[in-house]
Amino acid sequence: MRSFKGILFVCLVVVLSGCMGKSIPQETHYELGVNAEILASVDKKTLEIGDFVVVVSPKIAGNKIAYKTNQNRIEYFVKNAWIEPFSTMLESLSKKILGSITENQNTKEAQKNTAQKELKINILDCYFDAVNEQVVVNMLVELQGSSALIAIQENVESGDFSKIIEAFERAINRAFLNALES
Repeated sequence: MRSFKGILFVCLVVVLSGCMGKSIPQETHYELGVNAEILASVDKKTLEIGDFVVVVSPKIAGNKIAYKTNQNRIEYFVKNAWIEPFSTMLESLSKKILGSITENQNTKEAQKNTAQKELKINILDCYFDAVNEQVVVNMLVELQGSSALIAIQENVESGDFSKIIEAFERAINRAFLNALES
């Protein structure tokens, strides 16, 4: 009889605590791609770039999607994440962007006639600014001993979370194009 009361008590605690019937929130994964509209606005050209490196700040290099509600603290979405580490995705995306704006037939000729440039892109920040409802991308571009800071802000249209991802894609594509044109 005593064990029956114990089992009944445990069942009652579990039911009243709300553990039953609640599902664990599922994480949704997102990926960035080449934005055709932004690339269409760029003249196709030959770029003489040899070594191409993308370095992402450790605070945003993982799978978590970053956001800020104030200037002093970066946070991460709980239910939304990148499909792969952000650093891996950006390295792949940058190569796709470079390939899509380079005319392949002229690349070999340009490499024969000019010294190839070494390009290093340091992604310092890439987050959703929840206060201003915009995506912010800050990168430092280093090319043959000179460097330039590129800062992009892309407004987020009202709607669901996918609008934030679309703004990330536009901002990153614009930032990479600015880096390649520098």
